[in-house]
Amino acid sequence: MKRPFVIIVFKTRKSYLEALETELSDVSYIKQTASLVIDGQLIDYPSVFFTLDKETDYSIKVKELYEQFEIKQVIVG
Repeated sequence: MKRPFVIIVFKTRKSYLEALETELSDVSYIKQTASLVIDGQLIDYPSVFFTLDKETDYSIKVKELYEQFEIKQVIVG
């Protein structure tokens, strides 16, 4: 069964930990590391993955998260 999902890649560990303790505290998530190559250098960023209910519209929440935390990238699929 395919379910909608969200991956959030944070710019800083501090912002990542703050999000986990506040906005994402009621979400069942998987902690990850996103490894990106920037200017030929491999950089690791803290990241989370979680699924959504099919009827959940997460687009409004994404904007709020960008305003509150240092986020590099959000993938909603």
